[in-house]
Amino acid sequence: NLYFKELGLGESTIGRVLSTAAGGTCVVSIPAAVLIDRFPAQRVLMAAAFFGMLGYAGQLLPVPVAWVAVASGVAGAGFTVHNIAAAPFFMANARAEERLELFGLHPAVETLAGVVGALGGGLLPRLVVAHGGTAVAGYRLTLGLAALCMLISFVPYLAIRATPGTGRR
Repeated sequence: NLYFKELGLGESTIGRVLSTAAGGTCVVSIPAAVLIDRFPAQRVLMAAAFFGMLGYAGQLLPVPVAWVAVASGVAGAGFTVHNIAAAPFFMANARAEERLELFGLHPAVETLAGVVGALGGGLLPRLVVAHGGTAVAGYRLTLGLAALCMLISFVPYLAIRATPGTGRR
């Protein structure tokens, strides 16, 4: 929100951009559940990370607001696919005695990552401004690092040796 405000967007425009992220969530929820059943989890998770990365990177470009809104929707869709794919992936690849801890640890790790990301996302622009940069540059650096983290997530995803999707509807 602050990044968009620094870009000079009005509150109603910012609201429309943010609502596209929610729209991306709605549009892919059911198809994501179908994808995880039909395709190997590794591919679905990598596709989710790729689209999340594209969404963040797309918000860095000096393009019309409509494109920024589309990028926001793509990022929201990527996160949704990841979240929907996680539980079936865990069920298919964890032993029954591991699931209790796994389903408890997963949201804890996501929450911790969210806190660290939000803290870093708030501090990094301030640090850039303190060293003579602009707030926009700080927000762009933050979004760029988030996109880079999503790209780096391909490394552990490539190590997944999961059960393939059933290919059925």
